[in-house]
Amino acid sequence: MERMDSPQARHRDRTDAPNRTLVNGLRLLEFMAGSDRPYSVAELAREFSLPKSHVHRLLQTLVALGYVRRPRDSRLYAVDVQVFALAAALADHHPLRVAAGPTLRWLAGHGQAATLCVWHRDRPMSLAHDTRDGVPLPGFSLGRFFHVHASATGKLFAALLRVDPVALERITPNTITTRRGWLAEARRIRRDDLAVNRCENNVTAWSFAVPIRSAQGELLAAVGLRVAREAAEANEQHYPPLVTEAAARIESALASRAHTAEQSA
Repeated sequence: MERMDSPQARHRDRTDAPNRTLVNGLRLLEFMAGSDRPYSVAELAREFSLPKSHVHRLLQTLVALGYVRRPRDSRLYAVDVQVFALAAALADHHPLRVAAGPTLRWLAGHGQAATLCVWHRDRPMSLAHDTRDGVPLPGFSLGRFFHVHASATGKLFAALLRVDPVALERITPNTITTRRGWLAEARRIRRDDLAVNRCENNVTAWSFAVPIRSAQGELLAAVGLRVAREAAEANEQHYPPLVTEAAARIESALASRAHTAEQSA
């Protein structure tokens, strides 16, 4: 048996442990990218409980790489456009986005917006979206996180993965705020393979979501459709088959891409 203080064990500990400098740099970048204002070294040091000297070195590295900028004669730092290049490279080639693109355009035409989400860091994150007639809608953007307990995609993931929402915060009068209510909702979602958000985070809209699975049954993503409240209340049964059809199309496109890749290998 390998001793815990052996050279092999010490080497494994060093290689398995996260690189704290890299982690701190990425945390800074992620925080700044989510804001619309620049920050000083002192502000970021307080936010992350890090020494100012460490934050300054991290920022200088990010500036050198083009991910952060510091305007001339300013002590403030802001995210720079190099971040777009990093995200665009992934967005252009991500297999789920490529497979879902045409279907999201089709599905969006039946409501206000269609969204493709993945489960990332215990929350549903938008990987792709499209809107009716291409008209932008607030809150629909690449990389946006949705509520776990108050969005159709969030509820779908939480129910199928059997994740208990950490907080059942009230957002609208229709939001589920009790554990008993959540457990009943999760059972319905697992039974129907469908989640419905009835004005639970926005009093003007409903949304519907169903899972996207691999050929082996693995949960890969969720596809959702946002619909105006009046339209959903008038014909609720019209929308689930559309979202289910969208999921089937995306699954088929993924399978086709996988088959093509195998043939090319």
